[in-house]
Formats: sequence, structure tokens, C-alpha cells
Amino acid sequence: MKKIIFILFYLFFILTNISIARDNENSTSNNDVIMLNQVSVTATRDKELTYKIPANVTVITEKEIKKSGAENIPEVLNKKANIHFKAFNGQSSQASLSMRAFGGDNAFGKTLVLLNGRRLNRPDMAGINWLQVPIQQVERIEVVRGSSTVLYGDSAVAGVINIITKKDYKNIKSQASIILGSNDTYIERAGIISSKEKFSFAVNAENYDTDGWKQRTASYSRGGGLNIGYNVTDTLMLNFDGSYNKNMYEMPGGLTKAEMAENRKQYQPARPASFLKAHPEDFSENKYIDLGLRLEKITDNFGDFELKFAYGNKNIELNMPSEYIPSYTSRKIDTIGFLPKYVLESNIFNLKNNLVMGVDIYNEKLDLNKYNEKERITKTDSAEVKKNSIGFYLRDEINIKKDIIAAIGFRKEKVKFTGKEFEANANQKFYGDDTFREQAFELGLTKLFGEKAKIFGKFSRVYRMPFIDEKIYYQGYKPGVKYDLKPETGKSYEMGFLFSPTKLFNTSLTLFQINMQDEIFCNPNAPFTADNANENFDKTMHKGLEFSASYAMGEIVKFNGNYIYNKGQFKSGEFDGKEIPFVPNNRLGLSTNIYLPYNLSISVSMQYTDKAYIGSDFDNSEEKLAAYTVYDFYVKYNPDKFFFNDTIKLSSYIGVKNLFNKEYSTMGFEDYSGILSYYPSQGVNFIAGITFDF
Repeated sequence: MKKIIFILFYLFFILTNISIARDNENSTSNNDVIMLNQVSVTATRDKELTYKIPANVTVITEKEIKKSGAENIPEVLNKKANIHFKAFNGQSSQASLSMRAFGGDNAFGKTLVLLNGRRLNRPDMAGINWLQVPIQQVERIEVVRGSSTVLYGDSAVAGVINIITKKDYKNIKSQASIILGSNDTYIERAGIISSKEKFSFAVNAENYDTDGWKQRTASYSRGGGLNIGYNVTDTLMLNFDGSYNKNMYEMPGGLTKAEMAENRKQYQPARPASFLKAHPEDFSENKYIDLGLRLEKITDNFGDFELKFAYGNKNIELNMPSEYIPSYTSRKIDTIGFLPKYVLESNIFNLKNNLVMGVDIYNEKLDLNKYNEKERITKTDSAEVKKNSIGFYLRDEINIKKDIIAAIGFRKEKVKFTGKEFEANANQKFYGDDTFREQAFELGLTKLFGEKAKIFGKFSRVYRMPFIDEKIYYQGYKPGVKYDLKPETGKSYEMGFLFSPTKLFNTSLTLFQINMQDEIFCNPNAPFTADNANENFDKTMHKGLEFSASYAMGEIVKFNGNYIYNKGQFKSGEFDGKEIPFVPNNRLGLSTNIYLPYNLSISVSMQYTDKAYIGSDFDNSEEKLAAYTVYDFYVKYNPDKFFFNDTIKLSSYIGVKNLFNKEYSTMGFEDYSGILSYYPSQGVNFIAGITFDF
């Protein structure tokens, strides 16, 4: 059966290439036309046609999100942008991503994730909660691969992902959907969006429950979002948006290969020879609030002014009785941001010029309380750590000729870390601070060939500041500031092309190399008693290529394919020449949509991920995480109207994820006992959904 599916994929590929000469673009439905003139607001922090930008940019639209059948944002990014995710419990809510050959435990810290232009990345060494943004609230997702440090500063080394929510819709549009799946998965969604004259709004809510595909992987999520816009005048706009989410997830722990062979659905059993214990009560319960206010003023001659305010609050309760010393912690993270920006479009010596400049000010504070029991009665310790940053950026684009665009940018940023910790009796354990100053620059060049093709190149200097718990240790026996830990810095090179000979076909290729200095890893050779083993390594290299192609064959078939080659490698020191853990060298994604009579369609997708070294295997001495291929299959029904009612639109689907029940793991580690633990991913599971638009 697997061979049959694989042959079908290649058969469709051959058919699409044979039929390209037919040039039947005039008979193609609007849904299948490849968008040549998509606009990105992320790549330049201003509206820009994607084909003019010196970067690999992917825009995932609301229609594509709906058609994907994805339950959440990580699934969308995995299917539509071939972004690699790994998860410890097989659930997507806490999945961590990696791009451009960055691996290790902190790879997610190299990619900046935004919500309407505001950062979602946590200041501590933890991934974001993807469920804090309900997927039905999303208008589009913009993925900018490659360095964006000049425009966004910290964390934007490998790229930027900007999640943009719905704001307005002519008249009133309501939506309600129910999704049922394996493992008692149940999702309810509802929303309404409208605009009238100067006022627009969108409200969405989501309820998600699952028992989990294996023991100790149950989770739930309750949340919603709001977006309100008001045009005070034709040139003065006010916008407010926010989201709220409460979620809980259990943690099953890792399994050895022998334990997976016995029962891969069990949670981690007790191991007398290991520091690890059973996990009967490991779980986390979190509350997230994210708010944004934007004021934009447009002038004819003096440019556009924007003031953006951001606020985020995260309350995270983590219960880990499985640890060597049972841990019950409560974290409160507050983020306040002020992001003024100025954009000026003008002509200089009769050359079109676009200037973007601004300041990003973020104040982030984490309060930690530790307790002896999950009821949180006896406090043993508390800590307060801060990360305050201010960064000024300037980027200018100038049309040297009508078809040649040059870009130059610069950023200077200051970051101050402050930390202190107290015992329960208020005795101070430590107080310390440290300040970093870094700068970034970029040079880019784009050559256009009408609206059908471009070639581009970019060189930039990048940096990443340490996470607060990489820089300041506040959870061990010897807390304090790690003064010898420095920011990561590097130089990024990339070049590529985009070619769209017809409205039905496009293809792109990007080559990149990022040479990093002082990249931070947790030293696997540090003794178990060491506090904060995070260290600057000397030189690392991240290189690869990204290829994608999309073709619509009339109104019958649409084909998408993307291939990514990545290689992360240590270039000096103890591990010189060794590959960086958690970097699969090859990833291949293929999908085919077949449109049938009676408003039926079939969607088949395949995702191949290559082998990768497990976490902490810096000397490449252990067996790799195995390569895996996962197939998804969907049948969709999208009639023109609901029975005899033209005002109600119905869309429904039935799908199978991991069609052939492939057994694989995206994560694995070697602990201090020398035991290799793996985190199995979900097997075959079924899903069905129905949505009403009215």
C-alpha cells in the first residue's frame, strides 16, 4: 500500500510537468491560481510585494489553512512551510520548532514568533504555547526564512513567523465548527467577524479536549480572541487585539527502546538505576493573556507613523514529582512592549526609496516561587529575574533601476539582565546584573524579471541574546549570574531565485550559510552537580538549501512540493567536525489535491524527515533518531450551498493522520545515567470536522 501511494505521488508529479505545456491557466479556478503578488508585512516591517523582497517568504492564507485540515498552527506550518517540530508528548500545543539547521535544546530561540507584530517568544528557556492563538482567528501566517535581526533583534537569526489575525469583513460573517477525532478528541469553535463604515471587529472562541494518544498525554485548552478596528479618520486608524488561553497538559516522560518495544503508549516507568522516577502526576497548567494596541497615522508628504503597545501575562504552574528532588513551581511572566515606527516612501534623485525606522522597547519580568507540594502551601524559595531591552533599527530600500532593488539596514540594541533569589526566610541568596550591547546590519539586492521571476542575495550580521535562565541560574544550589556567558553572534549569507512562468506554476530555490560564534549549548560533559552547564561554544556552521514548487493542472489537480537540506556542524573545539543534535539533514514534503465532481476533493500528503542525532549527543556516538515518513489522507465535501439555503456554506472533511501508523520519535536524550530516552509520536488517528459559514 505504501508503494502504491508513493507511485501515485510521482505519477501526479509527472502529469503536472507534462501538462505544463498545455498552458490551461484560463480554465483554472481562482482557488488554484498561484498568487504572484502576495503582500508581506513581516519581511520589511512594511507592506511589500513578496516577489520584491530579498528573502524566502511564504504566505499561508486563510483558505490554505482551512483546506489543510490542520487542528492547530504547528500542523499548518509543518504541512504548508515544511517547518520541523519536535514534541515530548506527541501533542502540538508545546511543540518546539527549528529552522535553518539550528538544533540543540534551544533551537526554538533562533526563530522569532510574532502575533500581529508582537513577540510571543518567552524570555526563559521554553517554547511558546501555540494554542494561545485559536486557528480560526488567523487570517494568514507569514514565514520569513533567514536573518531578520536588523528589523526584529533578538531571536530572529533563522527567521520570523508572524501570525496575523482577522480584523474585518464586509457585512457580517459567522462561523461555527465541530471536530471529532481519535482518543476522545473534541474541538468546538465559533466566531463572528464584521465591519461597518469606520468600525470592524472579530471575535473567536475555541474549546479543545483530548485524552491523548498514550498514557499521561491528556490535555485541554479554553481560549478565544478579539480584534477591534476603528478608523478615526481616513488617515488615522486605531486597532486593539487580544487573546486569552487556559490550558493543561500531562507529561509522560521518555521511554527506552526496550520500553517502547514492550508498550510505546505507556508513561515512563520507575528505573531504580536512574535518577528518573515514575511520572504519575507530572503536569502543567497555564494561563496566557496577550494584548495589543496600535495607532497609525498616514500623511501624504511626511510618511506614516505607528505607535504599538504590547502586553503579555503568563502564569505557568509546573508539577514535576518525577525529578530527583520533586519540584513544584509557579512562574509569572509579564511582558510590556512599546514599538514606535516610522515609514517614509519618497523619491531620491528620481529613484524610488522606502525607509523604515523605529525603536523596540521590551521590559520582561519573571517571578518564580518554589514549593514542597503541589498544593503550594510551603514556599521554599523565590526568585525575580528581568530582561530589559531597547533596540533602534533603520532599513532603507532604493530602486537603483526599475528592476533592481538594493536594501541596507542597521540595528543597535542594549539588553540588561537582573536577577535575585530569596530563601523562604527572606535571606537573599544572590543579586546580580549584566548588560550587553550588540549590533546587526544587512545588505540585500534583488533583481526582478517582470512579475514572473527574481533573483536575490543578502548578507547580514546576526545575534541572539541568552535566555534569562541561560544567563542567570535561579533554581539550583549555587544560584547567580553567569558572567562569562556571552551573546551568540554570526554572519548570514543567502541567495536564491523565484520563478513563476505562468499563474499556475511557481518554483523557488534558496541557498544559505550561517557562521555562528559563541553559540550556546548545555555542555554534555559537565558533571551532574554543575549548576547551569550552558556554555558558549566556539564556532558552528549552519548551511543548506530550500526548494519549493507548486502547480495547478486546470481544475483537476493541484500539486505542492518542498525539499529542505540542512546541516549543522561544530567547526572548532572538542566536537570539531561533529553534527549538531536534532538537525535532520533532509526533509521532503509532497501534497496533492484532486478535485472531483459533486463538490468532493481528495487530499494526500507525505512528510519525510531524515535521521538526526539525539539531544546531548555532541560527539555523535549514539544511535540517531530514526528517519520517518508520515502520510495523511483527507476526503472533503464543500457544496455551493447548504441544502436549499444560499446564505449558509457548508464544509466538511474526514481524514486519517499517520495513515500507515508509522512508529517514530521526534525527540530523544541521553541522561546523566547514560540512559537513552525517546518520546514516541502519535500513531494513526482519525479526524472529522464540519464547519458552517453564515
